[in-house]
Parts: sequence; C-alpha cells; structure tokens
Amino acid sequence: MTDPVQSSPSDRLSTALLLGVLAVMALLGAGLVAVILRGCEPDATGPAPTPVPTVGITIQGLVPIAELATVKYLTVAEVHNERIPDDFRQVLGIKEELLMLVYGDVKAGFDLSKLTQDDLQVDGQRARLVLPAPEILSVTLDQERTHVVYYRDSILMDSGVDLVQQAYQVADEAVRKEAVRAGILDQATALGRAYFENHLRQLGFAEVEVVVR
Repeated sequence: MTDPVQSSPSDRLSTALLLGVLAVMALLGAGLVAVILRGCEPDATGPAPTPVPTVGITIQGLVPIAELATVKYLTVAEVHNERIPDDFRQVLGIKEELLMLVYGDVKAGFDLSKLTQDDLQVDGQRARLVLPAPEILSVTLDQERTHVVYYRDSILMDSGVDLVQQAYQVADEAVRKEAVRAGILDQATALGRAYFENHLRQLGFAEVEVVVR
C-alpha cells in the first residue's frame, strides 16, 4: 500500500492563508452587493414633509382688553360763546361774548367688546379679522392750559349768566370735533390694522387680512 502524500507545514500555511483571503473577499463582496441593492431600492419614506400647523385662536384670546387706544391727540379747539338780549338792545349791537381756547387729550381706537367670533375667520394658515369702526374713546380737558383769549361785556347787559361756564359745557364736544376734523379716526384705522396684522403674524398665520368696518 502506498502511503498518502503528506503536505508540509508550509503548504498547510499557504492553504489557510488562501482560504482566509477568499473568506474576506466573500464578505466584502456581500457587503458591496447589499450597499448597491439598498441604493437601488426606492426610499419608501422619503424626506419627512414639513408639517403645516393649524393655528387655533378665539376672539377672547385675541383681545385681552376691551379697548384698544391706537391714537392720542393733544387738541386745541376754539369755543365761541355769546349772549344777545332779546329786546331793543340788540339793535344797538349790545351783547356779551367770549372766545376760549380749549386744550384736551383725545384718544381714539376700537371698542373690542363689539367683536364676535364671526369677525374672526381662520383657515389653516390664513386669518381674516373684521374690526369695528374706530371711535373716540375718551376726551380729557387740560384745565391749566384752557383759557379765555377774548371777552367783551357791556354795562347794559344783565348779570347772572356765566359765559365761561357755558363754554366749558360744550368744550368736550368742541375738542372731539376738532380731533375728528384733524383725521384722528383715519390714523386710528391705519394703526389698528397694522397692530392686528403684526399680532396675527406673530401668532403663526402666514396670510393675514384685517378689515375695518
């Protein structure tokens, strides 16, 4: 019987190294194939879409105060008052008269208590707000600066009527009218719209419309 050929130690070492190299190459090849296959597969999820939040708001949350004073005017108005007798003296041109300069602070804005939930329409990122018409919210007379600039009297006139007191009684309305004539309500409208447009955008709305009645 012929003895089998025994391999030398160097042959066995070469064989082991060869098998190790083949194993490593096989693992690398499998990994490369897996990477290629993953690259070819469609991404089922894809990039995560950016969520579009829906902003929730109510009239109560929008208007924490009942009034929004947007404009304050320091107004000066003229108040003219006179007293003419109802007898022959008026033919003679006899009368009592005065001219008063009335100073006052006038505030104009919106009475937000008039708003209802129907005045606020929200659709996703869009908001539409309908404000009530602007109005004069307060009139404060400056008693220190208000003064009489002209006064004419006659000894033929009866006493007992205080023209200054009568002038003060209509001073509030005179100051109010002068502020309106100067455009205080128009400025209140512009500033009120700008205020709420900015406020709604800060709350997260992308499209904002503010309308004033």
